[in-house]
Amino acid sequence: MRGRKYIPTKEGELFDWVNNIYVYAKANHQRWGVMAPEEEMVQRLNVFKAKLAKCKEPTKNAIDVFSKNNAKKLVVKDIRGYVQGLIMRNVRVSDDDRKLMVLPVFDTKPTPIGEPLGLVTATFKYPSEGALELKLAHLEGTPYDERANYGIKIKCSILSSSAPPPTDVEKMPDSRFTRKKKELYYFDRKDKQKTAHFCMRYENSKGWEGKWGPIVSAVIT
Repeated sequence: MRGRKYIPTKEGELFDWVNNIYVYAKANHQRWGVMAPEEEMVQRLNVFKAKLAKCKEPTKNAIDVFSKNNAKKLVVKDIRGYVQGLIMRNVRVSDDDRKLMVLPVFDTKPTPIGEPLGLVTATFKYPSEGALELKLAHLEGTPYDERANYGIKIKCSILSSSAPPPTDVEKMPDSRFTRKKKELYYFDRKDKQKTAHFCMRYENSKGWEGKWGPIVSAVIT
């Protein structure tokens, strides 16, 4: 049983499960620093048990079934309130306690974040004069880790149309970080007909850096 589906759906199993929790909680509630199950809760559980037995007799009728279902609703409400309110997130309730009560055991160890994997590339659109939209994309054929590839660092350099692309990405002057799939750049009129060169890499949430992808270029209009 995991998450919110820890309550048994079969009625016989439900009684045994709730009864086990009540007995165990009465013996351990002081250690947990919470109150024991109230006597009224135990009484409602016993009423449910009796009505469940009645519905297994050949003489059962619609009223018996209706009464049993109502008793079941009260038991489920009681146990959900007790477990969610006093046990589920109680740090004093050990994993062994949870297993003995057949409750979910939570994994409190954080999932480690690895180094960014794979390369980033981009394609271009021209939404308006002087504007350039980068559509960032994972480079097909390179590995990918959604958890490690938290965001993307973009480097940009503007050169004359006759100049070759930059060879040292670290020296490209303009830099920004994004978690978007699209980034919009606006350029001055003096840069019209020059070439904008871009290079991207993944970074994780700790700031660890992946490898730079290929340099991609577009003419500024």
